[in-house]
Amino acid sequence: MTYNGDVDAFAALSFLFEFSQSCEILVSQSVSVMRTQMYRMPQDLGRVLLEVVFLCVALRSTYDALMQCRTLVQVRSVLSST
Repeated sequence: MTYNGDVDAFAALSFLFEFSQSCEILVSQSVSVMRTQMYRMPQDLGRVLLEVVFLCVALRSTYDALMQCRTLVQVRSVLSST
């Protein structure tokens, strides 16, 4: 992880080394860049709204999954007690 203060951006650098059967070292790399001031322009409002919608959907899905697990545990406890 590096930070470039001139452009207000973080960069995550990733290097993957793979060793093949023919004794070669294969290197692949990736760079992900993120601005530190993500919401500085009026056009970023759409992204904020989409992120809020995504968060609501993710929370609802997590809640539904937890309720299904709870129901499953209850059903198993009832079946095991009989």
